[in-house]
Parts: sequence; structure tokens; C-alpha cells
Amino acid sequence: MFRRLPHTLPKDTVFPTNLSDLGYFINNQDQIRQIRNPDQKYQFKINANDRVNDTYKRSMNACVENLVHDRLDSLGFETLRLPLEAGPQDNHVPIYLSPNIRSKKRVIVLFPERQLDPVIFSFRVTGDENIKDGSVLGLVDAILNGPTATSDNDQPGIIIANPAQLYWYRAGQRAVTWLEWLSLPRPSAVHEAYRVDPIKNTVPGNEDSEAHVAYVLGNVLDAVIHKEAKIDIIGLEWTGKQALEYISLNWSQWSHRIGAMCFGEPQHKVEDLQAMYGATDEFLHFLSTKCRAFSMSQEPQGTVVSGRVEVGCNCFASAEEMYPQNIIIRDWRSMLDHFNVVHTLPDYQEPIRYSEEEREAGWS
Repeated sequence: MFRRLPHTLPKDTVFPTNLSDLGYFINNQDQIRQIRNPDQKYQFKINANDRVNDTYKRSMNACVENLVHDRLDSLGFETLRLPLEAGPQDNHVPIYLSPNIRSKKRVIVLFPERQLDPVIFSFRVTGDENIKDGSVLGLVDAILNGPTATSDNDQPGIIIANPAQLYWYRAGQRAVTWLEWLSLPRPSAVHEAYRVDPIKNTVPGNEDSEAHVAYVLGNVLDAVIHKEAKIDIIGLEWTGKQALEYISLNWSQWSHRIGAMCFGEPQHKVEDLQAMYGATDEFLHFLSTKCRAFSMSQEPQGTVVSGRVEVGCNCFASAEEMYPQNIIIRDWRSMLDHFNVVHTLPDYQEPIRYSEEEREAGWS
């Protein structure tokens, strides 16, 4: 049997993480386009080898992430390491706090989905449409500079959690997502991805998205926001489920602090909340009257769609039919409007609304 010696194996491909070096620029519409052909968007396939294409894509994604982080830095965002006692060299995951978060009367906590850098909603949208729409930048701008819910003009703050970058890359001294882990430089182009060590490559107290959500809700908020601040939560897919389950289990501590919640493509079920997470009647009343869910649908945006029976709150059609990660892009304005209504009118309660299909099934 023959084998190739390590030094004869093909080298792994490494690309720069600078847009211009990759052949791209940002035009005056905040769109990423090719330098040689300004009308052309990002081109994924540049090689017949999938590994080359994947590492190229990862480098392009890193460029976009860095751009968004730079813009957040320019807005005064603070990066906080978790666990709270972690130093720069310790295994940690970063989360992001808007300026003056500790003095805000109201704070919106965003739990993004579990695959991407938390400041990116969709690389597909940052590439096809523009960077602001495909990232947290539009949402952040609306929260920090948009109309306020009260006459004192006190803008809410925002905390961007990080349920995706939970793998500690020791060589780079930083947390990465699973997709980035698979794209890390390897000894050769034919080597497998690095094995994840359950101790060395994880973050204490944040070993998975469920633990991270619980750590943010149970440890971080008390440490970084005013004790009387009202809290609104946006949870996308499974992180929304995890946040709701945590609050259900700890409802006695949360009932006076939580304002409202919005879910993108909800994954929770009322029967599970009751059977496994101690959901009380008071908690389920909060879920029914202060929360909203937005689901993928072919119906016009804002149409009542089926789901209330399963998830316990009104469900609305988003403007997204194909990609659940795009729901937040299409519907964050409706989510913020809902938070403002609940904050402005403390006695506000969502009227119970069923879809046509649910009404035909006997729900009313």
C-alpha cells in the first residue's frame, strides 16, 4: 500500500479577509460588487474544488462581519466577554451592548439564530441587497434613533446575544461559529476538520445555545442593566424557544421585568411549556397577550396565520416565504412597533386572533 508523505499533500487554500484583495468594493448603495464589473454581485463558485469555494466564501463572510463590527464600534457599542469573569486569553464568547445600556429604562435583548455571527442576519441579503438590511445595522439604527414610545424621548438600549460563536478556536484566540470551524485552515487540503475538544474548544457556561441563552438571562442582565429596566426580547427560531422556556421556569423572577416578546419562526409549544417548564396560568396569559410570532408564509405580510393553538400567541405572516433567517429582516419594524405599544400602554393586551383555518376547526 502506498501513501503520500505529509509534505507532498496539497496545501489548504487561504484567502485574504479584505474586500479589495478579494476583488470587491462597496458602492454608494451599500452593496458589495465586483471591482472589475461593478454590476456583478458576489460569485460563490470560483473553482471546481468545493473546499476552495468554501474557504473563499468564509473569507468573504469575514469581510462583511468585520465591516458590520466596525460600524457598531463607531456607534459606541461595547463588547462584553462571557463568562463575565473571563479575561482576553480565556475561552469566551462576545456579546454586544449599546451605549449607556446601564442607565436605560428599557432594554431589547436580541437572541439571533444559531448559525451565523450575531451581527449578521443573512449573508444572502448582504450580498444581494445591501449590508445594512442583511445585518443588525438597520435594527440598531431604528432602536437608537427611531421614534420613542414615551414623551421623555428616552431611547431603549439593545443587547445582541451570541448563540452561534460557541466554539473556541485556540490558535486564533477567538470564538467561532460551527460553519467557521469547518472552514478553519487545515494542515492540508485533504485533512478533515479539527475535532472539537469538549473542554478546550468550548466556553464555560455557554457550551451550547441553550446554556448561552440561560447565561445571558440569568447572569448578564442583572450585571449590566438597571434593576428596574423593562426587558423586551426578540428570539429567532430555537433561541426564542430557549428564552421562553427559561422565563417560564423562572417566572416569579421575571413577571415584573418582562415587557413583551416577539418570535421569528417560533419553535416552542404550549403543551411542552406546561409539561416540562412549569408554565403557570399567569405566564400563559403573558404569552397570549404580550407576545407575537412571525412565520414564513405566502400570505401578505401581517395576515393572521395558523399557529396560536400550538404556540399560545397571535401568529402573523412575515414577508418571507423561503428562508427563516430572513424573517427578522422583513419584520423587525413590526416587532419594534409591538414593543412600543406594550411599553406605551401598560394595560395593553393582544386580542386573541385565529386564522381562518383555525376558526373553521372550531377555535374562536
